[in-house]
Amino acid sequence: MSASTPGGPQIAGHDSRADMTLGNVLAEHRRSRPHELAAVDGPVRLTYSELAARVDLLASALLQAGVGPGGRVLWLGQNSYRLLELILAVGEVGATVCPVNWRQSPAEIEFVFDDLRPAVVVWEAATFADVVERLASRCDTAFLEATDRSGDSSCESAIAAAPPLERTQADGALTQVIMYTAAHDGRPNGAMLTQQGLVASSFMHAAVNSLFEERPVFLAASPMFHIATLLGVLSTFLVGGTNVFLPRVTAKEACDLIESERCTWAYLTGPSISEVAEFATRPGRDLSCLRVPEAYVKTDSRWAGLGRTATSPWAHATGAFGQTETTGVISYAALAHGARGAAGRPSPWFQVRVVDPDGAEVDNGQVGEITARGIAIGPGYWNRPDLNQRRLRDGWWHTGDLGRREPDGSLSFVGPMTRMIKSGKENIYPIEVERCLLDHPAITDAAAVGVPDPVWEQSVLAVVVTADGVELTAEEVIAHCRARIASYKKPRHVRFVTELPRIGTRLDRDELDKQHGGGGYPGVGR
Repeated sequence: MSASTPGGPQIAGHDSRADMTLGNVLAEHRRSRPHELAAVDGPVRLTYSELAARVDLLASALLQAGVGPGGRVLWLGQNSYRLLELILAVGEVGATVCPVNWRQSPAEIEFVFDDLRPAVVVWEAATFADVVERLASRCDTAFLEATDRSGDSSCESAIAAAPPLERTQADGALTQVIMYTAAHDGRPNGAMLTQQGLVASSFMHAAVNSLFEERPVFLAASPMFHIATLLGVLSTFLVGGTNVFLPRVTAKEACDLIESERCTWAYLTGPSISEVAEFATRPGRDLSCLRVPEAYVKTDSRWAGLGRTATSPWAHATGAFGQTETTGVISYAALAHGARGAAGRPSPWFQVRVVDPDGAEVDNGQVGEITARGIAIGPGYWNRPDLNQRRLRDGWWHTGDLGRREPDGSLSFVGPMTRMIKSGKENIYPIEVERCLLDHPAITDAAAVGVPDPVWEQSVLAVVVTADGVELTAEEVIAHCRARIASYKKPRHVRFVTELPRIGTRLDRDELDKQHGGGGYPGVGR
């Protein structure tokens, strides 16, 4: 007897459907490409069958440590094959992993720890011993140490002692990764990314980066706590390629790995592009394996003589719009060749509307807030019900970014509804820097301004008002910030004034920019 379902008749007790999950992808890789190389990390080289076996044992070890469905794991480390394993393992048990921004200050990492309340922290001892000592002294969270890239550690001991995993079918709607975003309102928020959203976005990432044209070998050198690098890793995994992990970008090591592992693509940003080019152009180097994006050549002309240019037209259309909360890119220029809007058109996973403050869709050519919905939209932020209610309204995710629909239907990104400073690949929100400045007892008023920077696009200028009779130096202001927030957020310049321009009680940021040379904010201008 068959059961009647919306999809048609089925055999009783049988369902051949499978959710979109990375775990299902790994299960098929284990069958289809067991001996192909999945991951390289220093001396560690794992085939897909070896990776799958380790993921099963790690998932079992997490269950033994109390990480069940809905549980949370914090990854306190730099780029590593272990993070890929953790992402896959938490998916097997319906849990979530958060790769912390390791560039943050100890106080900022503690905030994430307290907000996330993880059952387990997996950490790298070489870099984070001091931070873990502070965290472990005030909670009963389990800490699994990953001593080095391959040697003995409590993490490896837990894997070795784990019983066989009883596998179950994962739910694609469950959160698999939490990524803390820049602090729009003065504190970071953990964007929840689902299993199906990660698969969908990774597929589009693979398509737009031409990963189906050849077996990809990805150099994961830029931080994996950024959605772009994470999707680089997952899209390479999705199509059965090899991920080569570099803990952090160092130009010589990056060049060595591209050459020795024959990496076909990588994400390099800012000064790293020129630093790697410097090593790559030295005699005896061979980077002919690497597809060189136009962005690299525009940043440093030496890349024109390195590697090879991708033949796919997708690789030449680099405009896009998206955010971490939408599991990466919503719209691609690659889907809108010759279109007017630089952000292109939405991928098949999304619908997009540009709306006014009341939520009504505006006419083409008018600026409004970009909203989106689709299977790659996450459920919002961890532990932020009020914020989620504001951002998820009427079935649409409100991005907080301004844009417009062009007459040909393509999209243009105008800029954040709140000013944002872009330094390299890092997003810095002025309010976060300003709160830090105002914590100084000698500072009575402060503003953070984004000023053009020849290397980083923008850097932070602190405009500061001090208490009467108090002497304060720029070096003291910068040191105060460096001790409390991530180094990339600290002011590079400080200017002392007697008062800040205001409209009523609100800072007049346009006037601040005019007075102090601010500019270069993301977006094309309104």
